[in-house]
Amino acid sequence: MEAKVQPSNSPAPAAGKVRVLKSVCRSCHGGCGTLMHVKDGELIKVEGDRASPINRGRLCPIGTVTRDLVYHPDTAARHRIAHGEWMWIESPRGRVKQRARLTAGIDPRVINAEHGWWFPEKPGPEYGVWESNINVLTDNGPPYDPAMGTYALRALLCRVARVESGKYS
Repeated sequence: MEAKVQPSNSPAPAAGKVRVLKSVCRSCHGGCGTLMHVKDGELIKVEGDRASPINRGRLCPIGTVTRDLVYHPDTAARHRIAHGEWMWIESPRGRVKQRARLTAGIDPRVINAEHGWWFPEKPGPEYGVWESNINVLTDNGPPYDPAMGTYALRALLCRVARVESGKYS
């Protein structure tokens, strides 16, 4: 898998400075141009790249929350997970880390995790994609959907837990 970030030959910015990296949103097949704002090693903002001929600076709602996991506040409270905190999502195939975004507009029994996550601030060529990409938890084997003929990518059982400080490597 090839990450879509432009490498930078400039030295790492001083603490507290924001670095902007050009990237491409992978939440769908559109390939919209994005600007990833990174501060102290954390992605803090995603915005559309006005120089992109595909989206001319605009992003859909999925693209703007590309680093958020949507989660109901009542369910998050039971798991001691607050808005903006890192959380684990686990299945029998492995686990990934994503940041929680709480909203009452989702069923309490459901979490919504976007595919295609990666960390533009981590070293290439993979940029930490296997640490956070929800596709790690899916399986492309049978049984296949009888109507579409593909494997089940849309839903799977999972367990969630708060990332305890110092416990993520």
